[in-house]
Amino acid sequence: MVTRTAIFVLGMHRSGTSALTRMLSLLGASLPRRLLLAGAGNELGHWEPEAAVALHDRLLTAAGTSTNGLDIPPESWFSTAAAEAFLEPMRALIGADFDDAPLFVLKDPRSALVFPLWRRVLAELGIDCRPVILSRNPLEAAASLVARQKTLEPEQSWTLDRAGLLWLRTMLAAEHHTRGAVRAFCTYSDLFGDWRSVAARLGQELSLVWPRPLAEAAPEIDSFLDARHRHQSADQVPTTRGGVWSSWIGPAFEALRHTGARREPDTAVLDAIARSFADVCAAIRPAPEPEATPVDASVAFVPDVAAEQRGLCLVVTTAMLDEDRDSALAAILDTATAARAALTILPAGPFPPAASATLAALAAGRCIVLQPCDGSMLPIEPAFMRMTVALFRRLRMHLFDAILFPHHGGLAHAAVIARQTGLAFAGTRLGVIVFGGARRQRERERRFPADLVTLSIEHIEQTAIEGADAVLLPDPAVAQWMRDAGWHVAPNADTAVGHDIRNAVIRLLRPEDELAAYPATAREGGDGITIVIPHFEQPHLLEQNLQALLQQTDRDFSVLVVDDGSQGAEAQHCLADVEERYCALSLKLLRQPNRYLGAARNAGIRAAETECIILLDDDNIAFPTMVATLRRAMRSTRADIVTCGIRHFHDATGQPDAAASGQGPDQLFAAGPVLVGAIQNCFGDASGIYRRTVFDRVGYFHELRGVTYEDWQLHLRAVAAGLRLVSLPEPLVWYRVRPDSMLRSTHPYDNARVIAATIQQMPCAGLDPLADFLIGQEAERTRLNRAVDAVRAVSAAQAAAMSDIGLDVTRHAHALERMLEVRTEDARRAERYARSLEETLEETRNARDTAIDYARSLEKARADAETYARHLEAELARITGAREAR
Repeated sequence: MVTRTAIFVLGMHRSGTSALTRMLSLLGASLPRRLLLAGAGNELGHWEPEAAVALHDRLLTAAGTSTNGLDIPPESWFSTAAAEAFLEPMRALIGADFDDAPLFVLKDPRSALVFPLWRRVLAELGIDCRPVILSRNPLEAAASLVARQKTLEPEQSWTLDRAGLLWLRTMLAAEHHTRGAVRAFCTYSDLFGDWRSVAARLGQELSLVWPRPLAEAAPEIDSFLDARHRHQSADQVPTTRGGVWSSWIGPAFEALRHTGARREPDTAVLDAIARSFADVCAAIRPAPEPEATPVDASVAFVPDVAAEQRGLCLVVTTAMLDEDRDSALAAILDTATAARAALTILPAGPFPPAASATLAALAAGRCIVLQPCDGSMLPIEPAFMRMTVALFRRLRMHLFDAILFPHHGGLAHAAVIARQTGLAFAGTRLGVIVFGGARRQRERERRFPADLVTLSIEHIEQTAIEGADAVLLPDPAVAQWMRDAGWHVAPNADTAVGHDIRNAVIRLLRPEDELAAYPATAREGGDGITIVIPHFEQPHLLEQNLQALLQQTDRDFSVLVVDDGSQGAEAQHCLADVEERYCALSLKLLRQPNRYLGAARNAGIRAAETECIILLDDDNIAFPTMVATLRRAMRSTRADIVTCGIRHFHDATGQPDAAASGQGPDQLFAAGPVLVGAIQNCFGDASGIYRRTVFDRVGYFHELRGVTYEDWQLHLRAVAAGLRLVSLPEPLVWYRVRPDSMLRSTHPYDNARVIAATIQQMPCAGLDPLADFLIGQEAERTRLNRAVDAVRAVSAAQAAAMSDIGLDVTRHAHALERMLEVRTEDARRAERYARSLEETLEETRNARDTAIDYARSLEKARADAETYARHLEAELARITGAREAR
């Protein structure tokens, strides 16, 4: 039996745990399958399980503390039933995220506080646990924490002391909970100063042989551990600050950093600090409330829920609070309360005071967490997808057993697609409450779709309903309308109509329908993937592209670079040894005469020998999780094409800087309907994964020189042919915006003709509802024309009225002109007079200055005369005195 090993990276937030985790993964330790998204302040990636964040938050809440609290769960708590209830979700997380990987690395700064449970789980699974404790100068870590807090939540700023105490709490727990284990210590400065020595020492102290030799991994680790990513530096020793720094934080840091080479820290010092720290925390801890109160949402967006409770999140909009719908909302709340579910309400969008009061009344008497989520400021295009993506990004960070969305605006769309593609919500049921929908409302009001946004919103509402696990229909008439409209819910979805929605909520939460929190799936890898990169005279951008591919978390792919006839010396120099330099990517170079982008892509597709192909332009840069995410989405959905969102950056030659302002926006794609896709690209950029059968069925990219829209046209042809295209609700590629790009240097008319020619070959049924849309467009045009005619009539009447007094106006204008001429001449005379006064004044000033100079000379002569007179008087007195003496 092969022994499995887990490396646990323990340390405080902002202390380099992400950098160390990524280094260990590049040395061969497996990363979790579902990674937490990179975000502000950690743009290069967290490299930790997405599910662990919510699990640890719930665990800490059950232990009576929180992520940002100062209490450490007592040793006795880990033996309680409340703690043991979390063992099964933890085992499920290991199985789902790491499967049977022989060596893997797991990191989340919160894990230091609950590490005894992880040691127990790993021991029960027969996995050796090797913790690594990473410490950073607490002044640097605290300054970084304060800066991040100021950026993310400026209304809840932290002091340096508070951040330092959070560092102390985590580091004391990490050291204490790992005693007796085979463990190692390292520092942030050592990691960035000489990672090779750190890697060699960790391997020795943990008794591990890295699957990848240091020499092989060195180029990638050197690129990742760039000193430019270090934003805080402190030369000051923490003990010199006084207060908690000299009493607790500084001595703890000194004890931890003087470790290594099999040396253990001075546990007596750390225990003394821990006792003093715990005593003070106990003294200032507020007295417990006599009754349960909702969790403070400002501390952590986690329902106050024990492990065995079912967590339900209900997304609420103002439209749900009108008199026709609040009864359904109240029924859901009552049912969830009766089922003893831990309930969180997420108001979506702005809530005016009256709506907030209504929501508060519905929540009265219930222990509910209220957490707003306003996505209006998110840099997301198109605008109609901002709120659904905002909700997805918010909810994916937290562990709920079920989430209920209203149908309005397709708010569940991004979450449903994420669930289908394996991005998130692996153990969460997603339900949609259907009150009618935008399309039904439009048809009831007998309105035609007047624009593409209307059709797009109706599309994402439909995809959300058809992909949900449960569809709740308070109004039976809506259920009949859906059937008549041809909408089809998922075969295994729970559809509830009328009063049955209460039972549907129970079924959504009932324990006997237990879903594994993180169901294990087939291990990533296996499916052959070739990344095809067309290139032309941009070697410096190609280098950036390939360097990013070296950072992929899923390395089971090969790369095919198709050079489209580059002739420049720089390009020739780069391509001469590109296969050798990037042998780690199994890179092959294919050369062809210059035939333009479409032909280069096609040549790469034909030369690829794998079933799946990822297309990536040479001037774009992949996120580290691109390959893994696209592979998982293709497997989960069995789609023919999976595209992704793109994140814009405006640098023609350099690397994207996610921390800099002005980057973005994120452009996402609704992937339909076909009619919208025939007018604007709603399918995605070429960046995505394609099955080879797509090209066998619908052909390849067009090869017209000087014309773009290759990706849009191919996607339109594929969808029109009945192939399945899915677009992920998150960006996986940095999209470089350049003034000389193909999209901006080709003619819009020529580009549009490519799409028009494709539409001409499509059956009319494929463009449904084209007739309604055209009628709506004509109706809107007629309405606007009538409005314009009315404005013109008013203008004509005003012009006629003006013509009657035109002569008087003309005479009056002439009189004004004559008056203006007179006034102008008067002004000129006044100007000349003013100039003469200025000249006279200047002469007077000169005469005054001359008189002053003369007076000063007279004064000086007078003073000289007085001096001379005093001299004569003195001489006379001397002579007189001499005479009298004789």
